Amino acid sequence: SMDNGLLDWIALGKEAGACFNAVPSHVQFLAGPLQADYTPRQRPIIRRAQRPEEDDDDEEEETPREIVQKQAPSGNHLSAVERHILSLTKILQKECSRQQKRDLEELQGQPLEETTNHKRQRVGQISLIKCLFDPQSFTQTVENLFHASFLVKNGQAKLDVDETKGPTIQLLYANQEQQIAPPRQAIISLTMKDWRRMVDSYQVEESYVPHRKPS
Repeated sequence: SMDNGLLDWIALGKEAGACFNAVPSHVQFLAGPLQADYTPRQRPIIRRAQRPEEDDDDEEEETPREIVQKQAPSGNHLSAVERHILSLTKILQKECSRQQKRDLEELQGQPLEETTNHKRQRVGQISLIKCLFDPQSFTQTVENLFHASFLVKNGQAKLDVDETKGPTIQLLYANQEQQIAPPRQAIISLTMKDWRRMVDSYQVEESYVPHRKPS
């Protein structure tokens, strides 16, 4: 109906809504799953090309030590850290060998019942402070400790604490590396005040590792 020339939208909505609210005839509802065949997708198989087997009967088997020696860089290609670690190894070998001779001579002069296993295990140990603590440079002392940590990590050296020598370091040989426990790592704090105090306490005038002049 039109009132004042306007369309009555509410009345139109009620009349038209009856058509949409009616349920259509012949309505069927689905019951159960759809009957459809499912074919899984097959992934392509990627085959890697295999190298042809070679006859290795005539080749000589190489040991791990020979392979490491072949892969080891020559002296001309060593970095500064590697050269210093190599130099430190030679110094430890020299000083530990000297200390080992002195310890063995001392043990030979003692009765057998006084020669304990604890003393025999500490043969060849040298003072860590006198070896690595440079009285002229705190920086080089830190570098020496850092480079020595590589030897300990690789099982080539071990650290200990002696009642008279204090902290000690010892170079291990091939037959000794299998007798020690797996290496453990730790973080230590060393200040310049600690460095000076330990140098004075152990009366280090010159370390076994020589002072390196700036290049």
